[in-house]
Amino acid sequence: MTDKTNKNAEMVEKKFHLLIALLKRPPDYQGHSALGVALRRQSAFSEFSDPALELNGCSINTFKACAEAVVPGGFKTVDNLRLQALKAFDAAAQPYERPDTVRSLQRKVRLQNENIQHLEEHILRMTYVHQKIMHMYNRVADLPPELIRPTYSKDRAEIYSMVAALDLVEFWSLT
Repeated sequence: MTDKTNKNAEMVEKKFHLLIALLKRPPDYQGHSALGVALRRQSAFSEFSDPALELNGCSINTFKACAEAVVPGGFKTVDNLRLQALKAFDAAAQPYERPDTVRSLQRKVRLQNENIQHLEEHILRMTYVHQKIMHMYNRVADLPPELIRPTYSKDRAEIYSMVAALDLVEFWSLT
């Protein structure tokens, strides 16, 4: 990699960690209005630069290429995190609403129903991944010792691609 590519890869990694930090503590970033605007589009986020956060921008194509090389799950993972961070950023920016009004209770019920649906889908995905891993484990258990390492490498790559395809971003923290 060239020096410029290393700097771009480093910026992509910093933006990836910024998204994770923003998801954990959205109120800490409410003072960065430019960040909220940049989160709305892929190209704006890739070009986003902020000296206070020590971030520089790059083109969307460079950002995608570096994300594929640096971030587990590639650009798709970064983009999913960007969308989640945008939701968290917007939710933290909403004005305070009294908790005892009908509208606020209806909103809470709607949000809880969305959360339940999201969790049910997540459980289905995780069950599928678990089933595939158990199938792979049982297959490896019957192999002769000289075939275990190549099979493990192939199965590991298959699991990573399956996790990326199913948008299981939370899984990457376990690797």
